[in-house]
Amino acid sequence: MQLTVPQRNVADTQSFPVDPEAVSHWLADLQPVDNSSHAWEVYRGLKHSNRLHNDVSRRRQVISCFIPVLREMHASLSDLCRAQPLPLTREFRRSAKLLDGLLREEAFAFKLLLADSNQPLADDIRRAMMALSRQADAIISGYQLLPPQLLRDANQLYQLAEHHQLLDISADNQNDAAIHHYFYIQYLAILNLQQVRARQMPLMLKFLRETSVIADKLAHEIPTNIAPGDWGLHLHLGAKPSRARYLLQASDNQARWFSTASLRSTINQQHSKIHSTRFSSPGADTLEKQTLARVKAALEQARSRRSPRRITNQERNTTLGHKAICAHLRFKDPLQPQSTTLAMQQTNNAAWCEANVSAQGCLLEHKSCSPGIAQVGELVCVNDQVDPTPAKARVGIVRWMCQTRDVEVSLGVEYIARGVLPVSVVRSDSRGVSKTEIADDGIIVACKIKGKTVQTLLLPAYLYQTGDIIVATQNDQSRTLQLIQSLQNNGLFSHFSLAQVTS
Repeated sequence: MQLTVPQRNVADTQSFPVDPEAVSHWLADLQPVDNSSHAWEVYRGLKHSNRLHNDVSRRRQVISCFIPVLREMHASLSDLCRAQPLPLTREFRRSAKLLDGLLREEAFAFKLLLADSNQPLADDIRRAMMALSRQADAIISGYQLLPPQLLRDANQLYQLAEHHQLLDISADNQNDAAIHHYFYIQYLAILNLQQVRARQMPLMLKFLRETSVIADKLAHEIPTNIAPGDWGLHLHLGAKPSRARYLLQASDNQARWFSTASLRSTINQQHSKIHSTRFSSPGADTLEKQTLARVKAALEQARSRRSPRRITNQERNTTLGHKAICAHLRFKDPLQPQSTTLAMQQTNNAAWCEANVSAQGCLLEHKSCSPGIAQVGELVCVNDQVDPTPAKARVGIVRWMCQTRDVEVSLGVEYIARGVLPVSVVRSDSRGVSKTEIADDGIIVACKIKGKTVQTLLLPAYLYQTGDIIVATQNDQSRTLQLIQSLQNNGLFSHFSLAQVTS
């Protein structure tokens, strides 16, 4: 079995220690968790070690010196690189690149042991597959697509482990065997996790890792009766799995099939245990019912496009975030040039490009987006190029996002209303409005709910709840309203239906 390994050169003892004892002393003098320069030195040392000619026993001793340091660095860096608003800042991007490089070189180190050994060890295969699964975890957390090379490496390791019957063997201190890490990678490849919010992503990844333990094994023969949950893959390719009915069978016995029945069953069980709620409060997060429902719909391909899209490729004046939208709508001068508006300042004086549009939404792209302003579930306001007034603005929600480069992002936006009314909001009680209370920004929009158009209000998250009576003011005109029903509360904004309060 031919494994993809880095090219090895002659050992350079002047730049990096070669003997295991010298490597151990070199690592002991470094503090990679507390010092970023030391962390990059560890990466440089591991990369250098993987490209040297060493016998198997010495190479195994060297990598054993690295393992405790790598585990400590992985725990520290993964906390920094967990799913969060994109694009990442320059410091976080460096941490993400360092984590990806360390995991890639760790997988290389164990693949070198497998390539040089006459009889591969189950622990080497398990550790190499585990490094690949952690690398896939970090990539998905950054809302990126898994690269073909990672999938190809996982397939090569699986084929090697399958040939030597080492798939199900796990270490005493590890519950996951190589096959469990392999299925976790395949789950990440077929599931559409770009729709998962940042605060839900770590919980969803943990759920999938636990579910991969009970996954069904790959079959060599195509199922007699292909079910909707059956998938197929080709071990020689670096492509993600495809539906079993669409996989062209290979003559060289490289095709494999598996079922996601156990995954769908676990999602259904977990989904039934969670109580549906539209309220959100600060504190410890739990996996939400809506998150599981979206993943289930993506797995079953139950969601279809509701209307055709039209290619536009036009620049759009776009603002993200409830607070920024309120400021943009209330204080923007319609006669002011667009290059100096708040939305343009927010995105480094470069506009978002509307790649395509439909009646329900659009696809927005940005080549150099400012750090930390885009995330799933965020509010988006797209202004009309001809008439920039709030009456023509479109307000939507980011339903999915994808990052292709360090600062290039794509957003799938679903519109919830056209035409908005920015207002100032204060609480009211039986004694009237409190004079000391500071007004909050709100946006009144008309939404269609169950086929009926109703007045709704977008407010900052966590500040209001169902039943509150408020006073909404615009241009010295006030209305007393009551928050009837919580339509959405995702930690980024609150969405309530309204009713007029009569005196």
